[in-house]
Amino acid sequence: MTSRSDATLERARPTAELLARLRAGKATLRARRVALPLPAKVAELLELQRIQFPLMKRQRSLRPWERPWDVEP
Repeated sequence: MTSRSDATLERARPTAELLARLRAGKATLRARRVALPLPAKVAELLELQRIQFPLMKRQRSLRPWERPWDVEP
């Protein structure tokens, strides 16, 4: 019987092909985001803030500047 920590240590390493695909996908995503107009970038930022807010709020009390902006782009 293998303990959980032993099984974790024996995990296979990612292949070079997988890493190449992940890096290419990351580069594609970054290029798309760079090409967005400013209002779309702000809208994306606001959406990410709204997603992150409840996660942070569950962990601790938030400071005033950590709350999502109440604006529309």
